[in-house]
Amino acid sequence: MRGRPGLVGALMAAATVLAGCTGTTEPRPPTLLVIGAAPGGQPQLLLVEDVSATAPRGEPRLEVVPGGARALLAPAVALDFEDRAGERDAAWVLVRSSGGSGVTASLQRFEVDEIDPDEPSAFGEDVAARVSLTEPGGTGVLDGLSPTSPTTCPVALQVDGDGETAVVLDDPSACGSGDHVELWLVPLAGGAPTALEATNPVAALPPYLDQATGDGVVYFLVDGIGSTHVYRHALGTDGSDRLVDVNVPEPASRLVSAAGSGARLVVLSDEDLLTVDLEEGGDATRADTRPNARGLVVDTTGIAPEVLVLTGADVAFHSTPEDASPDVAPRAAAAATIDPVTRFGYAVGQGTVTIIDLLTGGDSDSVFRPHVEPLAEMELPTGANGTLSVIGWVRAVTPEEP
Repeated sequence: MRGRPGLVGALMAAATVLAGCTGTTEPRPPTLLVIGAAPGGQPQLLLVEDVSATAPRGEPRLEVVPGGARALLAPAVALDFEDRAGERDAAWVLVRSSGGSGVTASLQRFEVDEIDPDEPSAFGEDVAARVSLTEPGGTGVLDGLSPTSPTTCPVALQVDGDGETAVVLDDPSACGSGDHVELWLVPLAGGAPTALEATNPVAALPPYLDQATGDGVVYFLVDGIGSTHVYRHALGTDGSDRLVDVNVPEPASRLVSAAGSGARLVVLSDEDLLTVDLEEGGDATRADTRPNARGLVVDTTGIAPEVLVLTGADVAFHSTPEDASPDVAPRAAAAATIDPVTRFGYAVGQGTVTIIDLLTGGDSDSVFRPHVEPLAEMELPTGANGTLSVIGWVRAVTPEEP
């Protein structure tokens, strides 16, 4: 097994303890959610507190933190964290808007460590860290770099553990263009971006940056003949190489999304989960999921095995990537996240957040009952493919003992 940061060991121990509990009645670490929304039409990153552990029965389990809204330059389309499996010091948000004048997209960095919900001043934007990716006037760091793709449309984001490098997927088709897909390494402290595999047909699927190995390793997908190839690039080195012993037996045109969790890469087609082991190699395992799948969510720390699949009408909960009989929460969701310690999933939709107890359903003896929490502030902006949002968890400051 690969080495992991020391805090992952603590997370895994806590997850093991909680796995023997009900998931809803045991003490749990104080959890905050950071969610992209647009209340009143203004793009924002909102803080939402999970108060399940203290809320009286029948009372709301989620509360929007007063004074916890932070402005975004445009609607949020992707989110990632520095040190995902540790302190999660900062969140990076990819924001994008498009109109008659063209596409505008930026990266914004927010401090998210040790936030007190009663006084959320620790939650703030590092304005100096902003990165303009593309502007209608051509002044973004990605503008003019690709001779085959004059239209730049950033759609997916990963960052390394130290917040030094971002991996940005540029898919012009998401902004109405037929230009070439590119995958960029963007230095976050300044410097020229570089393209990964500029001569190969990079698939329009999210990359995975494994933060736990050295400076970080980027895995991404390249279209092949009748199948899709997995490529690897170690940050700080030159070039990329194909993992010849890993097989994704579907052409990229039939694939919808991809996400990494530890040593696994999970790839979503419109009705299947395909999972490959990035260390051991071999053919992908296959499991049925809901038809018309649109989105894929895994535990980005690599601890929890559960997978969430989003469709236009519901959220499918797979207890593992090989689980071919998922439980279903009948709520549409634009984005979701999995907390491996509390063993809860959270799915954000228009006007709601759905809490999914990962210790119920599946092979357990408990009845699967997703809880839907109405939140008026969850006004989500609309993009070309439906509502837009991002969501991730962080730990609130631990209250002092009375």
